[in-house]
Amino acid sequence: MEFNRQESKRARFEKMIAIIKKKNPGEAQARALKAARTRMDREISRIEVTKYEDKKIKDLNFLSDTKKRRLLLKIRDLTFGYGSNNKLLQEVNLDIYGNDKIWFYGSNGIGKSTLIKLITGELEPDSGSINLGNNVKWTYFSQDQSHMDMEQTLEAYFMSNTDVTYNQSFGILKKFLFDKDMRKTKLKRLSPGQRARLSFSVFAQHKYDLMILDEPTNHLDIKSKEIIEEALRDYDGAVILISHDRYFVKNLDIDKILTIENKQLIYKAR
Repeated sequence: MEFNRQESKRARFEKMIAIIKKKNPGEAQARALKAARTRMDREISRIEVTKYEDKKIKDLNFLSDTKKRRLLLKIRDLTFGYGSNNKLLQEVNLDIYGNDKIWFYGSNGIGKSTLIKLITGELEPDSGSINLGNNVKWTYFSQDQSHMDMEQTLEAYFMSNTDVTYNQSFGILKKFLFDKDMRKTKLKRLSPGQRARLSFSVFAQHKYDLMILDEPTNHLDIKSKEIIEEALRDYDGAVILISHDRYFVKNLDIDKILTIENKQLIYKAR
């Protein structure tokens, strides 16, 4: 199938880009990333306008009924480090309300993903407190997709993380570009982009007060990225976003921009 060949080629480009990103930042890395993305755009994105036109996510909405002034997350005097001599965060304070849209930005290694893992409970603080509001419903997209069980099948993952019926699942998964012949495929056999779409197919079946997204668009094709961008822009809940994709961020109506400097959270002008 033309679609499957295209997705296989896309997965190879995504793998190439992921390898380049692991190299030391600098001009050589920037040139290699630009060359890889240019090839991906030329060999996939420009062609898919005609060959892939109706193969795009349909009817995507993220739902929330949280109140604007509701306190969702309260962080006080948070300190954390990987060992006593490697502190990343020192007495950090942060409040997140209702429909705050927050972008964490900055170079790798300053502690952005670490802060997210502290919020989600993957890590324990050395001192201080992290408190979610009463009955706050939240979800998390991890940069390395570790929020997913790679041994599960696509079908099992979707069914175990939603309340939809088996019969309803066929139509929903089809909207996210998963045909019936893919349902028994293990997640480890899917491309990173396919796993990202599956994550968002699950998110769309719930109402969340807070969505925590760590580099959610890294492996998405242009059409999927645009549709998710629109859904997040219309989402009435709060968003904590880590992303190096400035074009994506620019279109999300971000309220607050934060970075980490000298182990502290710093607010930046919009």
